[in-house]
Amino acid sequence: NQNTSLALGSNLASMTQSGNSVAILEISSYGSGRVVKWNEYNWASESILGPVYGMDDLLWRSIVWAARKPFVMQGFPPIITMRVDDVDGTGLEGTIANDFEWISISNGYGFAPWCGTFTIPAEKIPIFKTFLDANNATASPHAFSYESSIYFNHEGDLIFDPVINTQTAHAFYTNNELKMSKLLIPHYYEIDPLALGEIQNMGIEFMGTHMDIGDPYNDFWINCAPFRTYMDVWGRSSDPLPVSYSGNISNGSFTFFNCVTEIRDDQGYEWYITGRTNADIIGQGVRQLSRSLNSMVLSTLFTHQDQLGISAQNWSNILSEITGAVAAFNPEYRSLDYGVQYARAKSNISITNVSDNDPIVNISYSGTNDMDTRCYLFTESSGLISFRQVVLPQISAGTVIVGVLK
Repeated sequence: NQNTSLALGSNLASMTQSGNSVAILEISSYGSGRVVKWNEYNWASESILGPVYGMDDLLWRSIVWAARKPFVMQGFPPIITMRVDDVDGTGLEGTIANDFEWISISNGYGFAPWCGTFTIPAEKIPIFKTFLDANNATASPHAFSYESSIYFNHEGDLIFDPVINTQTAHAFYTNNELKMSKLLIPHYYEIDPLALGEIQNMGIEFMGTHMDIGDPYNDFWINCAPFRTYMDVWGRSSDPLPVSYSGNISNGSFTFFNCVTEIRDDQGYEWYITGRTNADIIGQGVRQLSRSLNSMVLSTLFTHQDQLGISAQNWSNILSEITGAVAAFNPEYRSLDYGVQYARAKSNISITNVSDNDPIVNISYSGTNDMDTRCYLFTESSGLISFRQVVLPQISAGTVIVGVLK
């Protein structure tokens, strides 16, 4: 490894290529202060080792370590959510896919899953409705079936009307009194602009997509906050690269908040369960959540219903091991609906000033949002850095100052 160039410094991270190692992150002290030196930043490119690839925590932790305390950061709290696509409640007897048994077991571990639904058989609707009514799950129409999309003519049908399809999907929920989520993640992430008016009529405010509205899957990925706003749009929506979106997308007069996190470079596109050992299933789930939590993005355990052909006991064991492994993050288990609303509220405010009036820290912030959010307050004593989360109450306009004890 290359020796550090900082006096009394330490090398915390290196990159190796063709047998050559280069120190990319060094730290040292100077008087009563601290120095963090990044020698290389090319790794942050998505073509090398970009966002949510496992380096993000080194970046924000190095800032926290070097900053004078108290230090305030508008980081994302450790929220964990669950998302399951292609849900209809059908499955082999004795498996958790049948009759939505996986939802009730997941509830026991704190999860309130978001379900992207297919057309649900009539006899299974009352079961599903019970979960939605109790807020133990949330849902919106994903597709009619695997081969029949709602919002975009993915299959190339000769007769396809995204407006009528969206109205039909909406009517299915309305007629069966199924509470609808404000989040839409369509089949293959595809949306025809013609469907947007009816999508808005369904009450949708949030989307999860990787392409511009109107583009097919495998087209160029969308330029969207926080990580893909100012970079060249060179990647495609199907690329095996981790991604986390949290920002507005627009088409014509329609604007939605796009929020989705997927860890796509670890043993596949999603959290795979079928045909794998429990050790592999648990390991992938833990890694995917840990990557998101360390990156301070919305964390989502994401899979499809066709992966749930396992027994109730096995599912319970898997969730028990995963939740136990990430317990050190002190996570909050929330619905994906809560998570995306929180992400929007967080992005709609900015911390404008922090003042230390010992023993009170005053935090000023401005903007407009629809729910309370939180920031991190870092303090230090005898070289030990600790933190707590400070509530930033909902704000409608102007600037608010919150005073908190250190």
